[in-house]
Amino acid sequence: MKHTLFEIPYYSISISDWKKKKVQLKKLLKNFPVSKSPEHNFLTNRQDSHSSLIHRHSALIPQFLNIFKDSFEEFLKTVQENMKIKDMWSVVYNKHHSQIIHNHGSTGYSGILYVDFSPKDHLPNTYLQPWNHVDLDVSVFNRMRVTEGTLIIVPSFINHFVPANTSNTPREIIAFDMHREEKH
Repeated sequence: MKHTLFEIPYYSISISDWKKKKVQLKKLLKNFPVSKSPEHNFLTNRQDSHSSLIHRHSALIPQFLNIFKDSFEEFLKTVQENMKIKDMWSVVYNKHHSQIIHNHGSTGYSGILYVDFSPKDHLPNTYLQPWNHVDLDVSVFNRMRVTEGTLIIVPSFINHFVPANTSNTPREIIAFDMHREEKH
């Protein structure tokens, strides 16, 4: 009798009314330009959250939630948790841009909304199972099937990376970290 000892859930949400919401999101993102820092092989506005622009950057979260409220309510009902987004940023991967393997901490959830993404031109994030294959003793990787307007939410401790963009078409995402909101 085979049973499952452990499993790691993830959440995939297809954003309703994506084309309309994408227009609103793109307009919002014009206020949060991306740039390339020497330590990264991609463009992002994440470093802004640690600079003098922190107040302007933190405005991204409520404006984002205003657009995508229904999708987050769906997720929160599913996990039955009181979660709050603590950080949010966008990333653009031009040709040859990639991101090394990393995670977002040991608690909470991390999400990715695929904003500009073409399955024929781009690869989605690749996730690493936290333990080796039980019989083969090798790493196990997973790529979910995604399209523009797909929101993927995983536990923050899951290691993942972004394969190199081999196309001339930029790949853009919104990423965020969520933690359980403390009840007072």
